Amino acid sequence: MVLAEQFFSGPSSPLLFSLFKYLFENYYAGETAREVGLDVLPKKPLLVKHKDHMYVNTYPTECLLRKAGGLGDFQQQLKVLPEDIRREFEDSQRKSILSAIGLLSKILLLLLKRPSLRKSKVDREYIRTTVPQILMGLEALGGQPKTKEEMERHYRMLMELFIQHIRSSKYGMAYCIMLSSLVQRSLEKAHIEEPEAKLLALMSGLPNEKTSEGIRELQILAKKYKMDEQVHGALNPKLEEYGRYREELLRSTQGRRFTEAFESILFRYGHRRLARDLIESSWYEEPMIPFNMLRNMVLYQDQLKLFTAREIGATKRRKATDEILKQIPIYKRRRFKSNSRYLIRYLSFRELQRFYLDMILTRLRSLFLLVGERMAKEGFIEDSQDVFFLEINEIEEYLKGKKRNLRYIAAFRRMSFRENPEKPRLYLRNKVDFDELPSFEADHIYDNVIQGEAVSAGVYKGKVKVIEHIDSGSNILPGIVLVTKSIDPGQTQVFSSAGGMILEVGGVLSHGAILAREFGIPTVARVNRATDLFSDGQEVVVNGTKGEVVLVEQKE
Repeated sequence: MVLAEQFFSGPSSPLLFSLFKYLFENYYAGETAREVGLDVLPKKPLLVKHKDHMYVNTYPTECLLRKAGGLGDFQQQLKVLPEDIRREFEDSQRKSILSAIGLLSKILLLLLKRPSLRKSKVDREYIRTTVPQILMGLEALGGQPKTKEEMERHYRMLMELFIQHIRSSKYGMAYCIMLSSLVQRSLEKAHIEEPEAKLLALMSGLPNEKTSEGIRELQILAKKYKMDEQVHGALNPKLEEYGRYREELLRSTQGRRFTEAFESILFRYGHRRLARDLIESSWYEEPMIPFNMLRNMVLYQDQLKLFTAREIGATKRRKATDEILKQIPIYKRRRFKSNSRYLIRYLSFRELQRFYLDMILTRLRSLFLLVGERMAKEGFIEDSQDVFFLEINEIEEYLKGKKRNLRYIAAFRRMSFRENPEKPRLYLRNKVDFDELPSFEADHIYDNVIQGEAVSAGVYKGKVKVIEHIDSGSNILPGIVLVTKSIDPGQTQVFSSAGGMILEVGGVLSHGAILAREFGIPTVARVNRATDLFSDGQEVVVNGTKGEVVLVEQKE
């Protein structure tokens, strides 16, 4: 089992875990495995919970690697496996060409039967078909349901949209992995210098990247009012609630225009979420999340850097492509250009599908809160928020009319969820969690340099701020080096403020890494136990090109 932190940031509520376990085992992993010919899946669960965190069973990945051993290096897949298992697949003697050919034949047959799954069509089909269906489906739901029957109907419709989203988008990640592996392999075979750094450059400056649109609109608004004295006067005090800032802003003409522009952005992007867990609020519910970003941009930040990061990334990508094409054989250039172009497309698609997933999750959260209010009134749970500590089958049974007192079950799960102080390790085997590498101590740090994985190029020197779990109360001050377990796209205050990042988990294809490159934030991932290793105020140099962190000041 491998920790799913790069996909599900932070601990997982019982509701989220039970919902995603059902969807993952039936539609994401299970259905996909059957489609590509992995008919036999383990009887053991594909998703488990340990110390309130999700772990994904690596068995399907191992099956795929055993069958596909002769097809390529599959370096991205290998990174999810513990070292002892990884060595098995790196042994060339274990590669089975016949098995690989069999798997390839099944995949080709699937592509013939379903042309929409071809590399050139998956993202286009999602945009042309699934996105309109999601938007129309959410529109068709109308206002808030009032009766239990209406709630059940809304739930069924939202689940259909969720399943449709999974079926349309799940191959995007597969293409990201495949294409990044192919591009990296091309660089290594051509003996390109610093292939990892070149790969990062080729994955920067994404066109039509949807996740950061809301942040960029906030940037435009901040630039417009950066020198406005009326707006500055209202924003300078440190207030806790958006309502109080709103009152101050509405006292002046410019402040009123500023507020109207902000609330227009909130209306269009308010479905964005801090994380996928339904227990987390959206921007609609907690407008201070985007407003704090906007306030920091107006009062503190250098707008030039914010506006040029994507353009600089696109320039680096074009320059790297030109340099590489000059060094590889002519007969390989067309294939390389094609793979590089599709890699960029599918990285953009990875963020696009997350944008629309947030819409579904936000509506599901609103529905479950209504269900929770009704259950609390009827005495089945103590408080409406306790609905997040129920499992999805318990909510389904309630909507179907089953009367069951769940007060003590929900209360026990809530207490366990909030009082579990133990941090999970990267891997889980036989109910024991462990790290591939030993915890960092002084004798594991050589010449004050800590090695991780390069996921976003650049070098940044700054002071550390350790935030183990980013939530709505996390105020990321401009210029800090953020040290955390992982980054979720919804934690957008990070990308508008952090100067550098150090992550415990994740890789070049994780959502956090993709957005770090888009905002030009030097980032090193897979730094084992980073939240224990570093301390607030410690000065470090983050080298996101080499994948290392230099300690300027030792931890006291």
